[in-house]
Amino acid sequence: MNKIKKAYEAANLNYKKELLILLFELLLCFLLAIVIYFWKGISFFLIIPALLVLCSLFYSYMKIDKKKRVNEENNIDEFVRLFTFFGIFIEDGFNVYQSLKEIILFANGQVKKYLETLLKSIEEDKTIKPFIDFSSNFKLAKIKEVMIAIYQMVDEGEGGVYINQFQHIFQKLRDEEFENEKTRKLERLSNLSFLPLLGSGVTMIMLSLSIVEIMGGLMNGL
Repeated sequence: MNKIKKAYEAANLNYKKELLILLFELLLCFLLAIVIYFWKGISFFLIIPALLVLCSLFYSYMKIDKKKRVNEENNIDEFVRLFTFFGIFIEDGFNVYQSLKEIILFANGQVKKYLETLLKSIEEDKTIKPFIDFSSNFKLAKIKEVMIAIYQMVDEGEGGVYINQFQHIFQKLRDEEFENEKTRKLERLSNLSFLPLLGSGVTMIMLSLSIVEIMGGLMNGL
């Protein structure tokens, strides 16, 4: 149960709410099975609530996975957006710490919390560790390179060489993320093409069950 709870929390979903929804769906399936049993007895139509239970469990799993993936993508997008501002502040003469404090004002959601933790850690730990810890919140490995480049600006000085190094690495990250976003949009569009097939599949199952039921009735009549 703890693993399930952690999975919901990792996806930034309300564990209790989602569990209640799932239990309600399962209860409806159980009631449907009872209705079918008293209406048709033991028949092929009992497959319907069983299929609905499987669909409900599968949907719950997919919801967690999708929400987690969306959160990760949103966090990366937020990182790119904020550190675009960071680069501007650096070019305007702000130091790394000041620039990080400034971009927090524009930050949202989880990334804002990550930045707050980073700033607090920087005050206590002058090594590269706070920057690496911050990058570990993101699934994109390139972010680690960006944060290392930022640390070098702190450790080695904020001269033009290190600013250019940061800008170069960050620009590559931004370009790659732009391409990834286009790919994700194309994948979402292609996934929509399965919906008509899914509807056709459900229709065929219902039709098959009806035919089997009719044939069973005819056989009993004979």
